[in-house]
Amino acid sequence: MNKVKIASSAILLLLSLTACVDFSLPEPDEVLTLQIAQNKGPCSSSSNTGTCYLVKRSDTDAWTPLIDTYPRASNEIKGFAYKPGSRYTIKVNKHRTVGSPAFLYEYKWLETLKSIPDSTVAVPGQP
Repeated sequence: MNKVKIASSAILLLLSLTACVDFSLPEPDEVLTLQIAQNKGPCSSSSNTGTCYLVKRSDTDAWTPLIDTYPRASNEIKGFAYKPGSRYTIKVNKHRTVGSPAFLYEYKWLETLKSIPDSTVAVPGQP
């Protein structure tokens, strides 16, 4: 009888410990083609009050701050040499950072497909 109680207690302890661990596999990296506006715009996320890259996935999309386009995203694109006044089409690697508590996405620049001087002002919500 004592052995049954000990075994039951051990099983309950193991179940309670594994319930706190996330055994899901990390999301695979994703390669995205993004258009980056010639100017940055206000971040509309409550956690980021600075300026953000304005991005869109296609010509018909509206400009959206990077941090709002991809929830939980960092507003940085590692390795990207951004210069205001040029509109870019770039490829980036989107990577989920497993070590951070919020599971943020990081972006790493892969290549610039196009860079065009543009003196207009991109406005969030406008194509």
